[in-house]
Amino acid sequence: MSDELKQQEVRDQPPDEGARTKRAREDDPYYEAFFDRRLEGVLLATADGEIFDASDVACRLLGRAREELIGERLGGIFDPSDPRFSAAREHQRRTGFFKGELRVMRHAQQGEQEVPFDARVALTSYRSRTGEDRVLIVVRDPTEQRREAEPRRGTEEWFYSLARHASDIIQVRSPDGICRYTSPSIEEAWGYTPQEVLGSVDLEVVHPEDVERVRAEFAEIWSRPGIGPPVEYRIRHKDGHWIHLEATANNLRDDPEVQGMLIIHRNVTVRVIEKENLHRRLRQQSAQLRAALEEAEDSEEMLRESLQMFRTTFEQAAVGIAHMDLEGNWVRVNEKLLEIVGYSRKELLEQTFEEITYPDDVEANRDRMKQLLSGEVDEYSMDKRYVRKDGSELWVNLSASLVRHPTGEPSYFIAVIQDVDDRKRAEVVLRSFTPREIEVLKLLAHGLTNRQIARELYISAWTAKFHVQRVIEKLGVSDRTEAAYRAAELGLLE
Repeated sequence: MSDELKQQEVRDQPPDEGARTKRAREDDPYYEAFFDRRLEGVLLATADGEIFDASDVACRLLGRAREELIGERLGGIFDPSDPRFSAAREHQRRTGFFKGELRVMRHAQQGEQEVPFDARVALTSYRSRTGEDRVLIVVRDPTEQRREAEPRRGTEEWFYSLARHASDIIQVRSPDGICRYTSPSIEEAWGYTPQEVLGSVDLEVVHPEDVERVRAEFAEIWSRPGIGPPVEYRIRHKDGHWIHLEATANNLRDDPEVQGMLIIHRNVTVRVIEKENLHRRLRQQSAQLRAALEEAEDSEEMLRESLQMFRTTFEQAAVGIAHMDLEGNWVRVNEKLLEIVGYSRKELLEQTFEEITYPDDVEANRDRMKQLLSGEVDEYSMDKRYVRKDGSELWVNLSASLVRHPTGEPSYFIAVIQDVDDRKRAEVVLRSFTPREIEVLKLLAHGLTNRQIARELYISAWTAKFHVQRVIEKLGVSDRTEAAYRAAELGLLE
């Protein structure tokens, strides 16, 4: 057999599994996820660009056996005369991601020159489970024009686009808190590049007053698998100002593909500021009322006007407002609060706040009130559940402060209650949906049949029917029409 035929036979034969780098299988979180791709060539390289593994498709695209590619530098597979390559590598090192067109060199048959061709290339920085900085290289087959013209959702390109442009920050952290992955959008949201965050511990930028609480709450989430309760805290933006975050963490340390915690960070600074402003206005109005009452001691007319102003502010507010004594008894409540909990004024005034609070939330609410009484905090805000008169559970946001006598002794609590049940339930539903189910729901809401959905998503009609049924079950409705209406109520549709 000639040397040319032997080389061709090596390229055409399936690669020997034993030759694949053992290190890649054991500690690389992207290995299994990307090496089974049928239309993209995938290579893995060290941070300085030395290739240590390549997929079957990559070998065919580049016309080289895996043994030839291992140990090669990235510059050896791209056209050295293409100025775009150095710019792409610089962009990838700085931001953690590059996607664009580069000229790739394909090895020709023996005795012939290499053949350059333009290909769609993605370069992504990431960190292995053992802490090594690496680069994932995805090369799109240029002959797949249809896939290039009509990219299917569900591919890694769609994921990268979502992760890059989403306002939320997606991270994967190891059990010791080290960041192994962060979405590229972190630079726009927090000011830090992905390279500055990879290998760091979040507590390094957490507000000093929040560090101990954040450490304790994340330790609780690490103690059992699954999604934990939202954790709110402050971090320092790179330019020095503070950002309020709400972090939702999913403990996936037992998942062999993740072996860590998936955390979605949402910037809630605007929401926190709005709550603080509302609470501040109510405190100012209360102080103004007290001052007005003191000034009106000798004037019955002024007293009536002040009392009328108080009643108008109190009763016509768009949120629930209440005064409670130091034992937690309701003293004064407005109509909006009665509407929220479903009790009459007489029924509610005969109860304490603990009697209508969901049992699992009582202790946390009691602890926050103790902090107010001790002077540790001036006010607090928390999401909690009430049990309404009809027995149903309702999520609310409670903002509370303590009014003191001129001598400094505690007098009574002011509570502002907002109904956030739709938001909380929507968050639960959203977390349970897969990207595919969200695609199906959007198409279903536009009136598409199972067959039409199957054609749109390039799946079988049976698979489309299965996903539609799953969507209906998760939304808790009986048919497709109700699913579309429910999705709109929860804000799942654009």
